[in-house]
Amino acid sequence: MTANSLRWKPYLIALAFVCFGMALGVFLDRLYLHYSTQNSIEKTRYQDKPITLDMLVGFFGEQLQLSPKQTKKVNHLIRSFLRKGLLLFKNRPPEVTNFLRKGNRLRDGFRASVRSVLTPKQKILFNRMIDKLDKQRFDLQFMRLRFQQEILKGSP
Repeated sequence: MTANSLRWKPYLIALAFVCFGMALGVFLDRLYLHYSTQNSIEKTRYQDKPITLDMLVGFFGEQLQLSPKQTKKVNHLIRSFLRKGLLLFKNRPPEVTNFLRKGNRLRDGFRASVRSVLTPKQKILFNRMIDKLDKQRFDLQFMRLRFQQEILKGSP
């Protein structure tokens, strides 16, 4: 080794340690973010069940650790305010209905435009994707309708 290369050796070692530290830091940061997001999503016993008023009241009671008296009051409040919200939604102005129709036409136009640039094989895949999304939307709408019927019946 020459004297010139010996002079750069400490700098190269320091640079190697800095690069190693940065790489290790990025790796540990990503690992921490991954596990913190996994743990922050709390799984509850209500997560995969259809939404009902009793389930909603039970969820609030469990998460907020409500006393039986508080649970009864929250149950009354949930039913009361959900009924008011449904009445508001049913009496929506025609502008809102027109807005929703325009949104549906926009969605249909987007789908037709995408189909126009796809190959026949891609159209089949795209149609499957759309069918799956439409089924999910229908299922959610059906659950929402059942929930709304439950809200409107029974005592407030």
